[in-house]
Amino acid sequence: MVQFNKMFVMLPVMFAARKLDGEDPNIVNMLRIAYAVMQVVCVSAVLYVYLKAQAIKDDKVVYVPPAAT
Repeated sequence: MVQFNKMFVMLPVMFAARKLDGEDPNIVNMLRIAYAVMQVVCVSAVLYVYLKAQAIKDDKVVYVPPAAT
């Protein structure tokens, strides 16, 4: 099921990538900027969740059962 959902993302991205001109410096620069912005958004989201989790002062011990073999 997970691979089926990945296909809904990968196919449109591949079709859109074909239409982009990889030789145009302006488009390449815009793609780099878009990539950097998305990386900053993802790292910021992870950092936000991490800081929220650290802010919760809970000393409870959580028991995790061992994996079944």
